[in-house]
Amino acid sequence: VAIRKTDGTPPVLLGDGSSGGLSPDGKWAAAVFPGSPSQVTLYPVGPGQPVQIPLPQLEHVDNGSAMFLPDGRHLILTGNEHGHSRRTYEMDLNGHDFHAVTADGQVAQLPSPDGKYLASMGMGGKLVIYSMDGGAPQYIPALPADYSPVQWDKDGQSLYVASPLTVPMHIYKVEVKTGKMAEIKTISPADSDGVVYISPILSDTSGSVFVYSYYQLLSNLYVISGLK
Repeated sequence: VAIRKTDGTPPVLLGDGSSGGLSPDGKWAAAVFPGSPSQVTLYPVGPGQPVQIPLPQLEHVDNGSAMFLPDGRHLILTGNEHGHSRRTYEMDLNGHDFHAVTADGQVAQLPSPDGKYLASMGMGGKLVIYSMDGGAPQYIPALPADYSPVQWDKDGQSLYVASPLTVPMHIYKVEVKTGKMAEIKTISPADSDGVVYISPILSDTSGSVFVYSYYQLLSNLYVISGLK
């Protein structure tokens, strides 16, 4: 696990594990220990000592799934208890108040600004919203399948979503209650030759800044002559 600035300076090593998210104040980085027993480690970005949170109730924790909620005092992560399939859990920074947020087989990792909801891709490629307090999953009206959530808008009433895996990729702002969509951004690498897909995509809550990666597959074409 390492952290780096966006000015091109080298990354700074924090410790072992699979990196999750930063705390809202930027002072801690959450990481999943890739082994047994299951645990989450909080690494200080500056001075300080790592904090280990043991999770004996979990059989497995997904790599990179430990994320801070907006209050900075709780985490969500994906894993499974003995006898259960994968789902998303919430806990405080001491590993207490540990409980499942989603049902077996359902996972979600994108918290709303107020920390009351999680957005994720659900069954059949439908975008689904889970309440942190329980209750039935909610679906956005009329939103076609395969639109994945990128980020919540700062007002918590809309989501930024990405169109299916196409190049260029179109970003839309969609109202959660009505499903009303508006295109706000088109993303395409400067050199799109051989670009297979664009993913992952990150954004701020204003929808004004986007960071993305893409997979590019290039090959050489040869001409063979004189064959007999």
